Amino acid sequence: PDHVPSYRAGTIVYQILKRPGDALRMSLAGAELGDTVAMFDVYAAYLDGIGATRNEGEAFRWLLRAGEGGHVTAMDRLV
Repeated sequence: PDHVPSYRAGTIVYQILKRPGDALRMSLAGAELGDTVAMFDVYAAYLDGIGATRNEGEAFRWLLRAGEGGHVTAMDRLV
């Protein structure tokens, strides 16, 4: 569904269940809908290699999108 809160809840549930790949999948879905919190989560997953292969280029892409969307911590890291 196109319901950001559902994806946020799914991310949290999968993190608690220690299923990082599924948590990343939920975050990606939310990020594609424009959720800057999810974008920042995707950035962190790629930066640290949690749920996906570590990829600094992809991490930066999501950090930039989150920052451009107004995520304050993302903007701070970009500075």
